[in-house]
Amino acid sequence: MPINNPTQTVRTRTIFAPAQQKASGATLDWPGALIAAAGKNCFSRIQLPDDFTAVTNLFLILRPQATGASMMFDIVTSWASRVGGEQWNVHTETAAARDVGATVAGEYMSHDIKDLFNVANPINLDLLIVQVSYSAAAIASNAHIQGVRLKYY
Repeated sequence: MPINNPTQTVRTRTIFAPAQQKASGATLDWPGALIAAAGKNCFSRIQLPDDFTAVTNLFLILRPQATGASMMFDIVTSWASRVGGEQWNVHTETAAARDVGATVAGEYMSHDIKDLFNVANPINLDLLIVQVSYSAAAIASNAHIQGVRLKYY
């Protein structure tokens, strides 16, 4: 919707998409998906709302189970538009061995992954999927992935 009044501001909106376990795993005592061994991964799926025009922030929300100087995951984003009937994996960005930085066991943290949703023209986008996997180059890759938080306007 265009802004006709120069004093009117655009409100930022937020969507949180919880992580879902992609492969069978142990029963968790925390919500989200435990990524702690080779072959473990999860995904968050966001149905983009009709009023979506641009990304403000995109964060991976996690609860590390280990304290360390860094923690790595493989992260893939995929997005598509219903216009033209695109498949969900037509547009992708990949970050192998993505370092989320220093961690403290049990403390929630967020990691900015906006660069992995590099969309030149976000109009008509409908679906965003973020997949997080254990990294073979892992440094203490052991965390409950809570989900993805998208801030947009």
